[in-house]
Amino acid sequence: MTNTLTAQAYKDQRDMTMAAGVTGYLTKPLDIEALPGQVEFYLNGGRDQVDAQAMAQAQTRYTQEVVNRLESRIRDLEDINNQLRRLDKMKDTFIQLTAHELRTPLT
Repeated sequence: MTNTLTAQAYKDQRDMTMAAGVTGYLTKPLDIEALPGQVEFYLNGGRDQVDAQAMAQAQTRYTQEVVNRLESRIRDLEDINNQLRRLDKMKDTFIQLTAHELRTPLT
């Protein structure tokens, strides 16, 4: 059971959250009188209902957002890896030059 308590009362945000696997979605400000009943509902295994079409659309958007974030992170990691490879080559060149200078007698 995973419930969300948020100030985001937009239907699209609710659908996206439910598509991510949340079972309940409560928005602020809380209705203090209704809260105990809502908590009991969720504790007894209750789930908020979402329109099937809205859920399918939200799942598609959620999946696309995850894919976009992963692709962005992969690009970032590839850039960082390329920088590390350049630095490694610079280090190797420096070590080679230093080793050569150390082997060469002073004249």
